Amino acid sequence: MAELDSIARIVQLIDVALRVSREIRSFLDAYKDTGRDVNALRDGDSGQTCQLDQVGNMREMA
Repeated sequence: MAELDSIARIVQLIDVALRVSREIRSFLDAYKDTGRDVNALRDGDSGQTCQLDQVGNMREMA
């Protein structure tokens, strides 16, 4: 019984680690494009270029 308890705890820790790494990656991906997005907004771009880049990034991730 103790073995199953230990395995369950390990699985839970792995699950938490994967969720945290997914959140960190999501944040870093969003942060990476911040400079370009700011420049596009400052230059009067309607944001279409940035949106198209994000769609391209989503395709690459899939």
